[in-house]
Amino acid sequence: MAMQEEVKFDPIVLPDHPPQYSPPPPQQAPITMQPGHLPMQQPAASTNVVIVQQPMVTVVSPRQWSSGLCACCDDMGSCLAGTFCFSCFLCHLADKMGESCCLPVCYAHTAMVAMRTKIRIQNNITGDINNDIWTTCCCPMCAACQMSREVDFVNSINVHRAAMNAPM
Repeated sequence: MAMQEEVKFDPIVLPDHPPQYSPPPPQQAPITMQPGHLPMQQPAASTNVVIVQQPMVTVVSPRQWSSGLCACCDDMGSCLAGTFCFSCFLCHLADKMGESCCLPVCYAHTAMVAMRTKIRIQNNITGDINNDIWTTCCCPMCAACQMSREVDFVNSINVHRAAMNAPM
């Protein structure tokens, strides 16, 4: 059998009464004043002013295309290029849009739908994907010319805005 050791504890002696706590000393003397008089205040060493302005959301309603589908006379160069060298014209249009010029060569109709949808969405133009599909399917040359005119229109607006905002 194992021997058990006895552990002894010293008794704790508690005081007869609990300790008395006093409230903390006041940080500032009380201010007394007469009605109608404001107390003198010392100027602050530094003052930080923070102005918080709520962000404003501007909702712009969708707009129409800058030119009509059959407005080929507005840009005869695009009209002639689209009519006589359609594949080259699509490559040129894709390049103006910042896309690969190989895209329309491999997938002409699919690429035209994608490019028209991109132009419409980026520039907040009314319409939907169904309209883009039917327009590029029924009138591919007119649709490509309209897309080219729209890209030129948007680029001319951006150049004008950049010139207006340029520092003098």
